[in-house]
Amino acid sequence: MTMVLVVDDVKPMAEQYAYDLARVGGYETATADGGAAALERLARDAVDCVVLDLEMPGMDGFAVLRALMKKGIETPVIVYTGTGSYERCVQAVRLAAYGFVAQAEPMEREVQAIEAAIERRRLLLEV
Repeated sequence: MTMVLVVDDVKPMAEQYAYDLARVGGYETATADGGAAALERLARDAVDCVVLDLEMPGMDGFAVLRALMKKGIETPVIVYTGTGSYERCVQAVRLAAYGFVAQAEPMEREVQAIEAAIERRRLLLEV
């Protein structure tokens, strides 16, 4: 089963997002309440895709993306943001995020983005 890690400093938001992903996408989900917790989880467990909030205190989403690059962790990352800042999302993609969605978008859109990211990663591994 596909494991998706939802990273958001607002625990109820992360839990609701994880629940919705499990319900709509049929994924196994886990949550992390910040960047450091996400990196610990990724070092410890097999995760197929990360849904990462950009706006977090301490270690924000950009710092997480930089740390993933530095550590060579190539798990696909979809960033999401409630601020609607297109420029910040483009910056995240430049840091190797697969893509981005707004928190207000339908969950089906997030599921499509996750599926595309996982498929792209699978194809890259085959090549």
